[in-house]
Amino acid sequence: MRKISPMQLVMLLIFTKGYLTLIYAPFIPQINTVSMMLVLLVSTAVQCLLVLPMLVVYEKFPNTNACDVIFHKSKILGLMVSLIYFVYFTLESVHALGSYAYYIKNNFSLNFNHFIVIGALVLVAIYATNMGLEVIARASVFVAIIFLINFIIIVSSIPDGYDLYNLQVAVPYFKNPAKDFTKAVIDEIGRSAELVALLFFLPHTNKSKKAKKAVYVFLGIKLFVSLLILFVVTTVLGNYSSYSEIPFDAVAAFATTKVIERFDAIVLMTWTLATFIKVALLIYISSQSLKKFSVKLKDRYSTLIAAVIAGGITMLYSYNNDWSSPVFRNLSGYIIIALGTVIPLLVCFIKKPPKEKPRI
Repeated sequence: MRKISPMQLVMLLIFTKGYLTLIYAPFIPQINTVSMMLVLLVSTAVQCLLVLPMLVVYEKFPNTNACDVIFHKSKILGLMVSLIYFVYFTLESVHALGSYAYYIKNNFSLNFNHFIVIGALVLVAIYATNMGLEVIARASVFVAIIFLINFIIIVSSIPDGYDLYNLQVAVPYFKNPAKDFTKAVIDEIGRSAELVALLFFLPHTNKSKKAKKAVYVFLGIKLFVSLLILFVVTTVLGNYSSYSEIPFDAVAAFATTKVIERFDAIVLMTWTLATFIKVALLIYISSQSLKKFSVKLKDRYSTLIAAVIAGGITMLYSYNNDWSSPVFRNLSGYIIIALGTVIPLLVCFIKKPPKEKPRI
């Protein structure tokens, strides 16, 4: 399989972060918007430190991910770690599919069929995954261009403009500033599945020095886009932004031009494409973790198994439950730290096997 470029790595990380950057504004009731901007800054600074062990592992084992390194050292430990990553990325896949289903149901049709939407996304994701990571990376560049164009059109089409006074909206009183602020930082890290996915993307990236820089370029882009979306959502919606589950969609509903009355459909298109890329990437990583359990398991079969499990869990959940918004149901930031930092940090202490001397 061909390796991806550092720029494609950035695109993959952006879409592993995915639609969450587009649809959420990171509010918590006790902290106002300006404070949340500070939360994003602090969280990004922390994430810059969290990725260091992964970069060390990449430098030491440039063509191998952490699971493979552990597996070669101890098969039992390797299988346990692979299972942990498989479960994590399967849950992230369920989260992505469920959030998309929730969005469709509550914004377009209360009577839509969950199975058709989820099944269609899973089938397309299977096809993309079988095409390989490099193909998904090229597709992500195309989707990023569409997102950028749509975003510019929406933010420039707000009829009443932006009210800077709204930056102070939120409850001005909070009981425990330090505790609430720390929780907000951890919650923001909990929305960063791309920090764990990075562990699996780096071995498929060429030009190691540029790849390391690309990681920090991504963190910078993520911070800028998050701050920009938070600014737009707050200055347009005011207090309503704290109550809207999908605030950027509400902003799109406010936007209007002489040609386009509402931009909800554009948000739907962007979200659909972003979800497709995200689910394909998550299934790809899940399938790679699954392959550790059988040497004879071919890529297409491990992909199919991972996709069926993720899609099946999502369908069962959507069938037995009336979707209450899973958009904000992110796994704990401590899980991200454990999988994306602690395990790679332990791998850093594994000695690199000595090179065999050439026989004369």
